[in-house]
Amino acid sequence: MGLLKLSLWNFIFALFPFFSNSLFGQASDVNNFFLQTLKENLEKNVQEQDWVFINTDREFYQPGETIWWSAFLVTSPNLFPSSTRRILHVQLLGKKNSKFEILQHKIVIANKGIASGEFALPSKLQSGAYLLRAYTLWQLNSQKPSFFEKIIIICPQEQFSKVYLNFDKPYYKPGDWLKAYISIKDSLLQPYVFTPFNCQLLKDTLTLLSRTYTTNSLGQQIVQVKIPDIAPSTNYGIKIICSKTPNNYFYFPIPLQSADIQLQFFPEGHRLVSGFENHVGFRATTAQGQPIEIEGMILDPTGTFIASIKTIQNGIGSFRFTPSALTNYRVRITKPQGIKQEFMLPRVQEKGTTWEVQTTSSNILKLRIFSSLSQNLGILISSQGKIFFQKSIIAQTGENNFAIPLETLPRGVARIFLVDSSGKFLASRYVLVNSNKKLN
Repeated sequence: MGLLKLSLWNFIFALFPFFSNSLFGQASDVNNFFLQTLKENLEKNVQEQDWVFINTDREFYQPGETIWWSAFLVTSPNLFPSSTRRILHVQLLGKKNSKFEILQHKIVIANKGIASGEFALPSKLQSGAYLLRAYTLWQLNSQKPSFFEKIIIICPQEQFSKVYLNFDKPYYKPGDWLKAYISIKDSLLQPYVFTPFNCQLLKDTLTLLSRTYTTNSLGQQIVQVKIPDIAPSTNYGIKIICSKTPNNYFYFPIPLQSADIQLQFFPEGHRLVSGFENHVGFRATTAQGQPIEIEGMILDPTGTFIASIKTIQNGIGSFRFTPSALTNYRVRITKPQGIKQEFMLPRVQEKGTTWEVQTTSSNILKLRIFSSLSQNLGILISSQGKIFFQKSIIAQTGENNFAIPLETLPRGVARIFLVDSSGKFLASRYVLVNSNKKLN
């Protein structure tokens, strides 16, 4: 689906009004004229295209070493390994006068979508960022070729270090003690043992605290600092400078709990419809965009409690509730304390159609479709640029339940569409079909 342009979808769904009578004349006719036309136009416009991916044995190299790489060639729309022998071009490029120039060029044969090779680096190669590029001649035929490109870092071992830092909490409040677990490694990912490094606490660009630590026998150390008792809207961060590479520093922003948070709502049916149970996802983040764990409650205009909400992980959660028509609902945060903001839910529609896609332990996809009126609807499921399921249905007023066998779908990401008789999108949803033909 990611390979389809929007214009293609506009063209396909422009056909809906012309074929709506054929589509919904007999709801039990899966292979009616409209759906077949939709399928044919979709598959006709999905062109085969090469996609190249390169894996290297490392991300960082020293002059005189060898870059060992493996190439994988797949073709769209199904992204299967190429069944034909293809010539693959792989290049190593370096910057000269701010532009990348080809330093080495290898031509290999991709047999069943797989090839491999190497680039031997000169011992006096200049340190810096180099570009690995791979493509097929078929890709050159495209107006906008999509080559595979990957940045490779080349530098002497003594000029490079990599710092890893993990905080002990997902976010901090003013006055909290922060504990940071630090690990420092060289370009070969070997630990820098018993190595001094400087740790600084920054407020924007101002250094508030600077201390020197030494890594242990594993190249690790624990640093503790106290967050100042200042408004959390200020940007704080930790800066690490390794003594072996004084010109190479690493900055890590400190996730602060803000007095202001952002709360976004995502109704699964793309809208809230009165009189039905609506499934709503939400995401909570700080003002700096960091995930934040919250608890809260949904209130109606009179302040009456309707339902509770709580994040599950990484600031993401969901809830169900049955709204009333033309009612403005709001969410009040109860945890963490001190957040005075209240957040309005999307406006509730008096009439409409919504749905919920349910996962099950069996190889069946269940749809709960809620409709304010009896109407003709269409369900389509696409994956890898093709329509694998199509069905016209009559949705009665109220709740409608439908089961779709997953055997008809290939493994991977699939997208489900719900459309009305005029061709209007009502809802869409991505699902992941695993190797056991079940939903993840």
